Amino acid sequence: MGRQECQAQAERPDLSRRSVVLGSVNVGVLASLFAFGGAKAQDDHYVPPWTYNPRDGRGLKKPVTKEKAFEELMDVLQNATPDGFTPTVVKQTDDYIHVEYESPIWGFKDDAEFWFPDSKKSIVEYRSASRLGENDNKINRKRIKELRKQLEGKGWSSVGYA
Repeated sequence: MGRQECQAQAERPDLSRRSVVLGSVNVGVLASLFAFGGAKAQDDHYVPPWTYNPRDGRGLKKPVTKEKAFEELMDVLQNATPDGFTPTVVKQTDDYIHVEYESPIWGFKDDAEFWFPDSKKSIVEYRSASRLGENDNKINRKRIKELRKQLEGKGWSSVGYA
């Protein structure tokens, strides 16, 4: 309901102020249900990087190279579908992977990126986000959690978590 419509209805004696306010609230609720657009910056959440050579694991006993860790990550990315979304690697360099996940029902696409910074810390930075909307029902969080679990099976761990 537009501002002019609200004012016109407020001036009519047969409508109470309460009905005008409730009517405008309903429009706002409906509009929010169908809001599409990129996620807002304040919706971003920090997640610690992963390490493929944890100090209390294989990093101490038998560390792997960045290239081997890259292969392990690619294997998990190409074979894991924890949420039923189909993964497609859209870009790959020697230190970066961009994966596109497409939902099986609606065709919505999410992006996940993984970066191996040039350092001796054996870490991988990552992010996963929906292209549309502000609420993804925690699909990206669930996806990253499942990928992390599979990588933990290969000897990886999250930096800062026990």
